[in-house]
Amino acid sequence: MESLESETITEEIVTFFTTQPVFPQVIDGTIDTKNFLDASRSVVELIERLGKGFAFVKHDVQGNIEKLNKKYLMDPKNFQSLTEMINLEHADGGKVSRDALLWLKRALNFVEVFLGFLIEDFHKNNNEDIIVILKKAYNTTLRQHHGWITQKLFLVVVRTCPTKNQMYSLLALGNDKVDPKCIIQGMEAFVNSLSLNLTVINQFYSDNNFES
Repeated sequence: MESLESETITEEIVTFFTTQPVFPQVIDGTIDTKNFLDASRSVVELIERLGKGFAFVKHDVQGNIEKLNKKYLMDPKNFQSLTEMINLEHADGGKVSRDALLWLKRALNFVEVFLGFLIEDFHKNNNEDIIVILKKAYNTTLRQHHGWITQKLFLVVVRTCPTKNQMYSLLALGNDKVDPKCIIQGMEAFVNSLSLNLTVINQFYSDNNFES
């Protein structure tokens, strides 16, 4: 009988975060436009996993990404830097891209804070309800920028989101054998890259008085 040698096969554990591009590395304060937009599209997919009730958030984010992408495709060479693209448009008297990035960064901040709360909850074993976490993230970020009607709409749709266990299953791409710790590790890497990009963008908007 032929002897069998045991082999150790290391396979990458596939989750939502391992299948998505991370936000680009910030080099000398510069963010690559194309890579930033590619990573932002993964946020659209993430929001989609929160349920149909979040369709209005998804479409808003998607719309702002497409506005920025449309501008980028007009001159990919000169618009390689995200902030430079906004500066060049501003110099020509335009502000479509500036406004699109303003609302996109606000939505990204909401996702950043939401995932940050999920990570914190996991490490502290608090097992806080995901609805509570979403509300905290919203109140910390987007609420101040929304009118009364949108604020009330959010309070309604947040009740349609999946449970935390269902969310983990969605992020594990349906593989219930995936340890939640692996999902959190991917989430942490995603949030870290997003945070670095948002720090640069927020500083850029503050320095140029583009917030309003």
